[in-house]
Amino acid sequence: MDPIILATLLVALIVAAISLIFYFQSQGYVASVAYSIFVFTAAMWGFGVSLFLWTSSPMLSDLSARFLYLAGGFTAPAFYFFVETFISDSKLPRIKTFAIFVTSFILFILYFFSDFIIGGYFVTDTGIKGFLYGPGRLLFDIQLWVFMGLALLKLIKTRIKLKDENLKTQILYITLGTYIVLSIAAITNVFAPLLNIFQYIWIGPVSTIVWVILITYAITMHRLLNARLIATEIFVAIILIIFFIETSLSRTTDELIRKVILLIGGGIFSYLLIRGTVREAEQREKLEVLTHDLEIANEELKKLDQAKSEFLSIASHQLRSPLTAIKGYASMLLEGGFGKLSVKALEVITKMAISTENLIRLISDLLNLSRIESGKIQYEMVKNNVVKILDDAVDGLKIKAEKLELNLQFENRAGTELWAICDKDKIREVFINLVDNAVKYTKRNGKVLVSINRMRDQIRISVKDDGIGISPENIHKLFVKFARVEDAARVDPNGLGLGLYFAKKVVEDHGGKIWAESGGSGKGSTFFVELPFNKESQNL
Repeated sequence: MDPIILATLLVALIVAAISLIFYFQSQGYVASVAYSIFVFTAAMWGFGVSLFLWTSSPMLSDLSARFLYLAGGFTAPAFYFFVETFISDSKLPRIKTFAIFVTSFILFILYFFSDFIIGGYFVTDTGIKGFLYGPGRLLFDIQLWVFMGLALLKLIKTRIKLKDENLKTQILYITLGTYIVLSIAAITNVFAPLLNIFQYIWIGPVSTIVWVILITYAITMHRLLNARLIATEIFVAIILIIFFIETSLSRTTDELIRKVILLIGGGIFSYLLIRGTVREAEQREKLEVLTHDLEIANEELKKLDQAKSEFLSIASHQLRSPLTAIKGYASMLLEGGFGKLSVKALEVITKMAISTENLIRLISDLLNLSRIESGKIQYEMVKNNVVKILDDAVDGLKIKAEKLELNLQFENRAGTELWAICDKDKIREVFINLVDNAVKYTKRNGKVLVSINRMRDQIRISVKDDGIGISPENIHKLFVKFARVEDAARVDPNGLGLGLYFAKKVVEDHGGKIWAESGGSGKGSTFFVELPFNKESQNL
């Protein structure tokens, strides 16, 4: 077979394979179906040209001449149809679709049942085939240039208006491919035949491979189809087509057998490759669906979490006022503000005061949590003497320590005032939390030592006790929200595990750090806090 005819046929087969691949992988996308139709018309044009150049039969020559012009003419409206659906991502309006269908049907009648556009063919003395044109040859040109012009105008106008860089790039590839092929085909298949130059009519159909490749790349960029699957199927189709043509050109029986075996082997390998790619694509699609569902669920959880935080904040504010009043009246009763009470009454009111204090502490923890999670926690960062803040915190817990028969001591190892830029109330709450925990989890007659010192550019506070201690595997749980160590939960079942979480947030927001050390369960523990030391305030 002549190399030119073979090349034209090979390109037509590849383009037809791409058309079928896109059709069966369209997944309901209108643009993908429209693209497969357009590519199919380009393949038919190539088949018509290769048949016209190959056959010596008068009937087939006449038929293929009419067919290739019909297919070439239909390529233009098919391309316009694809451009419209690709840009709008929807079906073409019924009026336009009906107009294209009616025009195509009329031209089909004129091509095959009259000599109005194509009157047949002729063969020159040198053996070159040419076309005989009828009086309506201009209709082919009108159909070609009108639809191609409208499509290109649509692409250019859309690209100018677009802000999406990805879609602009896709349209650029489509436009570039169209200009390249249109320029080549216009010279070799439109203008040259009018000058009775027919030996280059094969160049137009062969150049469509560039058009199809660029548009295929653009449409897969648009994620209308799975790009990897399409690329695999196109690659496999090209290989099998080459194998098939090679097999059909076998000259001996032995060569034919070898190539048939290779063709069968290639077919099996291609099947396995495509099946694996399909499975991978399905898994990826499932993963994308799951990811999308997780994103939606995550957004819903964020909304619920925000609603929870708002509820906690409102509830905490509403509960603190009456509890503060109850605490105040209980304190007045214990101090004798309403007269002398019996021993039993004092015992009951003392329990009520302790329970109220515990409840206020829980509500305070919840309020702090809601502020942290909503990002509404605010700090009044000013110069403060950290020694004074820590001393006040320890002093406020001495009565509780005495009732538990604990030795609570405070040491200023720096021997001077230590200043830091901090929120006095928030840092005091951190210190109270640490010292209160040490007192709470230390047995009677135990010892709690609170100390403060300067370590270069840091102020280090330590709270050491000889209480229940912490096992090494539980150290990491201490500063986690709602996490409680089992030993601590047994001593104080009412805690929520928010105090240390709040302390860590506050200390880190001050540019410091907080951590704990322990020799193990029953061997006591030491909590450390470091805050940046303010040298300028120290020199005042």
